[in-house]
Amino acid sequence: MNLARRLRDEDQVLVPRLYEAAATPVGVLGAAQAPQGERIDINTAPAVLLETLPGIGPTRAGRIVESRQATGPFVRPEELVERGIVPQSVFEQILDLITVGP
Repeated sequence: MNLARRLRDEDQVLVPRLYEAAATPVGVLGAAQAPQGERIDINTAPAVLLETLPGIGPTRAGRIVESRQATGPFVRPEELVERGIVPQSVFEQILDLITVGP
């Protein structure tokens, strides 16, 4: 959670309890969206949120989730390419939109 982020009218701040998974932000049409200006954590984001990234559809989002469950969490964003989940061209599009945790 970005404690320095300014709130705007109608913003919602969902604060999970200790040891509780964070709720996924939901947009107007019911599709998951990353909070504006914040990166998506590829180690914790559900597939539906990963699909909001350019070049990431249901198949690649599913592969990201499966890879982190089978091989463990990503240490660096570059592992998406190293594990063969996304091509370099897609990785370059999403690099500034993702993170691997705090």
